[in-house]
Amino acid sequence: MHFDRKSYGARIRQLRISKGLTQEQLAEKINVSRTYIVKIENGLQTGPIEIAIELAELFDVSLDFLLLGAYTALQNQLDR
Repeated sequence: MHFDRKSYGARIRQLRISKGLTQEQLAEKINVSRTYIVKIENGLQTGPIEIAIELAELFDVSLDFLLLGAYTALQNQLDR
């Protein structure tokens, strides 16, 4: 399993939409610009780990899910 920027951005977009937030509203909640959110959602930028932690807390998901997708590293090992 590896980190994929586009998948990371797609998960953030999906979570944002499921919470009923606009890009502008999400940007305000984590104190960044809307342009920054656009770049993350489009896989052009990832940002520091602190942003990922804030997003995981805001969306009530694990960092494993946010960064890597549905499987955690432990689940991946158990599947082998």
